[in-house]
Amino acid sequence: MENKDFIIRIRKGVLTKYKGPGGDVVIPEGVTSIGENAFSAVRT
Repeated sequence: MENKDFIIRIRKGVLTKYKGPGGDVVIPEGVTSIGENAFSAVRT
């Protein structure tokens, strides 16, 4: 899932990457776990 403000990658129910602004993030439906480095590219 991508738009001009953020990128979200989900693989087999695991959120593997979020790149975008910090703050509140809504986890998409279908995500069952969050990968260890999923939020390592968050801009604050």
